Amino acid sequence: MAITVEGKNYTQISSCDLLTSGGTWTGVDTPDTVDKKQGASSLCGTLKAAGDNNTNFVPTAAVNLYNKHIRFWFLITSGGLVNTYALGGIQFWCTGGGVTGYWYVGGRDTYPGGWCNFVVDLSKPVDGGTKPNQAGMEAVTALGTRHNLTIAGKNVDNVWIDNFTVSDGLITYGDDAGGYYDFNDIYDIENDPSTGGFGILTRKAGVYCLVGSLEIGDASGTAGTKFNAKSQVVVFENRPNKDDTLSNINANLMNMTIVDNGTGTTEFILGEKSGTQGISGCTVRVQNTTQIAKFDLIATDTDISDFQLYGSNFLDADSIELPLAGTNIEVLNCNFESCGEIIPQTCVVKYCNVISANDRGIRIAGLTHGISDCNFISCPHGMNFSFSSESPTLELNGIVCSGSNGSSLWDAEHSVAGNLIVDAVDSSINDSYVEETAGGDTAVNNAVNLIIKTVSVANVGINGIRCYIEKLDKTELMNMLTTTVNLEDGIAKTTFNYPGSEVDINIRIRKSSTGGTRYIPISTIGEINSGGYNLTAIMAIDGLIT
Repeated sequence: MAITVEGKNYTQISSCDLLTSGGTWTGVDTPDTVDKKQGASSLCGTLKAAGDNNTNFVPTAAVNLYNKHIRFWFLITSGGLVNTYALGGIQFWCTGGGVTGYWYVGGRDTYPGGWCNFVVDLSKPVDGGTKPNQAGMEAVTALGTRHNLTIAGKNVDNVWIDNFTVSDGLITYGDDAGGYYDFNDIYDIENDPSTGGFGILTRKAGVYCLVGSLEIGDASGTAGTKFNAKSQVVVFENRPNKDDTLSNINANLMNMTIVDNGTGTTEFILGEKSGTQGISGCTVRVQNTTQIAKFDLIATDTDISDFQLYGSNFLDADSIELPLAGTNIEVLNCNFESCGEIIPQTCVVKYCNVISANDRGIRIAGLTHGISDCNFISCPHGMNFSFSSESPTLELNGIVCSGSNGSSLWDAEHSVAGNLIVDAVDSSINDSYVEETAGGDTAVNNAVNLIIKTVSVANVGINGIRCYIEKLDKTELMNMLTTTVNLEDGIAKTTFNYPGSEVDINIRIRKSSTGGTRYIPISTIGEINSGGYNLTAIMAIDGLIT
């Protein structure tokens, strides 16, 4: 199977291969078969007058641009003469219903030079002229580009245009000769004029830039997908309007979506797994955290068979939606910084850091969940308990909340009515730092593990050793024999509800009854803190064997 890359909701208005491609072009006059971004050629011309210079296209049949995103390639070699963005340096225009509207897309202060793929959300207001009404936008009779020069340029070809399209993003699926493909493979296809030219995924200094959606997997057919990217960086590019108050692309299009069809197998992997840890991951982020159009990671298709995020970083995502639990579905050692709420369903989320969430860090929607051994750092609400239950209780393990102060930063929010009891093992959740926003009550039992491991001088676990722990007031906390736990011999383990301050304890360990090997008893003192108590005791034979 080969890799497929195609446009999503894609309509080509003009390939710009010829002056007659899809209609009639004026303003440009020459097909350029060498310098092009899509198809056989681009169109170039000399537009050098001081003031406004237009390229004009009259389609063979009226085109529907109502609430669409128009995309086109543009190159100008007199960029230093172009007016600023705010003054309409580079524009897109269209005519419908007898009126013409102009949308600003760039200027000498933003144009990077070379080929640039401009995108315009045509649902937003115009920057100049009069926007056609809905009927006019549904039957556009002319369109093109305009650039405004501050002074006249030289009498040489100075403008190139290529591939005017309507599209929301890219769809990609398949495999690389039976192996995995990655973002670079998509870019190679996108960047080849014979197979791509969409302008939705570009590469700059080794960073892959997205302006639109990226759908990975075949939703409508039967093909499978094998995608695995390692140590790559993907940026959802900022495309602000002239005064940075709107975006030139609708935020709903800024997403990475994983899909499946139930017949083929979709494998989506970022990074790789080493033992139980995720490493060599990717970074997926916005261009800057002030941009209006963020991005979503969506993987809720119930047919997804393999979804693994390993050692990856996500910055300023609007939403992250993960799949239901499965054999090959897990998120390990990832960082989520300044993101919107993570909605994991029952997906395994382990060894992850949620940092400075926009509000709620992660949603726990029921007793069954896969979240453990995670850190919530400086979040307005680290977790969102969106359900209530007293019996049975919600169990959390290895959850550490830091930076909470009970006023602006909370360990969690209990966002529905009703009572909730949480058994938090080896966790630093404080029910004083759970904000109850719907009138419910939350009680947290902060259980920590008390573990004694007994080994021989050769460091071999020994079962059957009596282990006893008591508080200084003689309250018994542990009285049990070591046994095999998780395939490990010599373990005595129980839990203790940590009160929030250290607890001094006495420990006694012995096996001196008749029968078997006798060991020299051990008596010591210790302290239970927020991490619990953990002791490895080396048992010495007392010389008397019966």
